[in-house]
Amino acid sequence: MSQTSLNLKETFAMKLKDFLVPLAFMLIVTSVFQYFFTSRNPDNSGAMADRSFIAPTTARVAEPLDYSIDFSGKDAHREKQITIVTTPTIRAQFSNDGAILESLAYKRFLSGQETFMETIVPSGIKDQGAFLVALNGIDSTPYYYDLIDHKTGDNTTVVAYKGESATATIIKQYTLYNDSYKIDLALTVQPKDEKHAVRPRLFLPGPALLDTDGFDVLKGILAKENKSLEKKSLKDLQLLGKEKPTLFGLE
Repeated sequence: MSQTSLNLKETFAMKLKDFLVPLAFMLIVTSVFQYFFTSRNPDNSGAMADRSFIAPTTARVAEPLDYSIDFSGKDAHREKQITIVTTPTIRAQFSNDGAILESLAYKRFLSGQETFMETIVPSGIKDQGAFLVALNGIDSTPYYYDLIDHKTGDNTTVVAYKGESATATIIKQYTLYNDSYKIDLALTVQPKDEKHAVRPRLFLPGPALLDTDGFDVLKGILAKENKSLEKKSLKDLQLLGKEKPTLFGLE
């Protein structure tokens, strides 16, 4: 073997060594960094918790929202019946028209006096009641419900309604708690025709903010990835969404 061939082999080996040593060091450092500083959760759900996205303005991904409601029995008239529930924490009024939560006020004490802070007030508009349920299709959404249950237990009060249309039967059961400000709603939708899909929509109006001077001062509150809070004006929130929101609300 000639001296030239030996020199070429030695040079190649030295260059290969100079390349492999930094590469191996870089791989070790990367592995250590990933082990100690990144999440090892396979689904990585925490990283997606507050990731933002912009909703599309076209119907190429999903059907656009349908804000119209076609009530059954539109020409019928029936006297409205109000059911009032008062607990140590809240005062609520339910209506058999739409089986909605018509008004809601929380009890609070200011300077030793009991007062009420209203968050839901009667709208007087047929299709804007709190927890109104609408179904897809013509003449499909019941508006007149019957009160089928109103009972008080040791710690809870239950108010239940039942409404029917040609499309489905809807049962709405509200549960109020004496030791909590929470109200649970159990919604049961029973289609009358298994051949046609029923798509219920649940309406929840924003809370009444009667102490503010104008709605232009309101800001949306969202949780950010680093656990801090982000405030945005309402006009900037029209298309903004969160994949798995951990917190959102209004200021």
